[in-house]
Amino acid sequence: MKQSDQVPVILHIPKNAGTYMERMLQLFFTEHWRDKRSRKSGIMNVRRVEVCDQTVKMIVFCVMIDDYFLTDPHMQNSFDKSHLMLSMCSIDTFRQYITNGNAKILTILVKPSTTNDLRVSWFTAWDLLKTIKVSPINQMFLRDTFSRQQSLYNYITSDESSHELTHGKIKHETFEQYLTSDQLEDSWLIRGLTNMPIETIITQRWVDLTLDFIHDNNIMVHDVKLVDNILHETYNACFNKSFSNLVNDRKNINELQQTDKQYSNISARKKIKYTDLPPEIQNIFDQRTKWDQKLYKHLTSTKLS
Repeated sequence: MKQSDQVPVILHIPKNAGTYMERMLQLFFTEHWRDKRSRKSGIMNVRRVEVCDQTVKMIVFCVMIDDYFLTDPHMQNSFDKSHLMLSMCSIDTFRQYITNGNAKILTILVKPSTTNDLRVSWFTAWDLLKTIKVSPINQMFLRDTFSRQQSLYNYITSDESSHELTHGKIKHETFEQYLTSDQLEDSWLIRGLTNMPIETIITQRWVDLTLDFIHDNNIMVHDVKLVDNILHETYNACFNKSFSNLVNDRKNINELQQTDKQYSNISARKKIKYTDLPPEIQNIFDQRTKWDQKLYKHLTSTKLS
């Protein structure tokens, strides 16, 4: 298999359809890169590798050229419920795989790590691609601030987040209480792309630094509502393989979701509309998240070149 000249690099923003995209990519790569020699056994040469160190975390979808990774002591191996292989290794180990031609990169998902500086993971992803002379297609998907905050609250206060370090950190019994508390995020993205001190208040300066990083690195920003169309366009351009069948057949995703009781429970929670909130809570929310709302509206209404 030849390495594609372009590879999507996508920022996984919590509660911005990141899990949905990861599941769609699992299905897409499973469909198109299944090892024909092992169809009967269900084993695939597509691999999802968690590449990480103390400051970087990425999920790399790749194709392994041979079976050495199965016995490599530097690789931790397992299978998930969709039979897609899972691995974990260091950045240096993965760099050796791609440099030696033992792995071909399909996609990189930049994930939040223990550090607040998302730029480090971006730079690491770009450096890996530079090693094999591949160009990144940088993308991120943004969600309406209120909708994201409600999804975040429901997630952190549910059993679904039990594996997360942030599980149970939100102590407020209702979403309305959370909206008026100091725990309400002002802007995860601005803080993550500038590494601004936690105690510092967001101002226009930090917004400008965020925009500079996005523009300077040619990161395309899309509204999460367009995720299906963007995935189809991007992967068709990179690999000349159709995403549309998976996008149109949402039964695939629904089946994955329905097998997860925790997902079903969180989805069943009653959603609150912004307009249903009392004016005083609306005002507190708007003041706290004003920069995040402005950033969302600016980036999703502007075509970045």
